[in-house]
Amino acid sequence: MSSLDRFLLKLANDAKNAEKLMSLTIRDVGLQALRGVVLKTRVVTGRTRGNWQTSIGTPLTGTLERLDPSGAQAIGQGSGVIKQVKPFDTIWLVNNVPWIQNLEDLDHMVDLTVQEIMGQFNL
Repeated sequence: MSSLDRFLLKLANDAKNAEKLMSLTIRDVGLQALRGVVLKTRVVTGRTRGNWQTSIGTPLTGTLERLDPSGAQAIGQGSGVIKQVKPFDTIWLVNNVPWIQNLEDLDHMVDLTVQEIMGQFNL
């Protein structure tokens, strides 16, 4: 095998490893964000926690009738979606209940979660 062949093979392997690392990082951050916003969402009936929805590429626009006081269903569904993410994909975490902005203004569940994640990366 020539030096050029070895170099090209190493580049290809490095690119594959970088892609794997990028996917793992995106998944880890996505899962942390999902758990953060769901578990920081206050609970009365569980409808608000149950309406955290996860998608890749395009945000979901509807609401769910799911009551999920523990957040386990929303996290479980979202985790399944996040496991499919590839490099450069956009993960969407949305909650479309009409009162979600009021809760964010009071509790800052999204803002606090973003701050926590940014702190891990010293951003």
